[in-house]
Amino acid sequence: MTDLQKEQIATLRSQGYGYKKIGELMGLSVNTVKTYCKRNALGGTVTNKPGSTEKVCKCCGATLVQTPRRKRKIFCSAA
Repeated sequence: MTDLQKEQIATLRSQGYGYKKIGELMGLSVNTVKTYCKRNALGGTVTNKPGSTEKVCKCCGATLVQTPRRKRKIFCSAA
């Protein structure tokens, strides 16, 4: 994988594209894209910036604040 491809993957992930769509657009295997993203902190459902730990609530889309050394939140409230 070239440096240009790595930059393109990071850009597409920050725009909200999934592994499958990125693989199709770039002609790469889905597993290649997924592995690269996970190893470079680009994984998760939605990322705002490459390497960002901010995620959004799966229900309402509100930004979640993650607490260090705690289980990752996927919802903003128990309700």
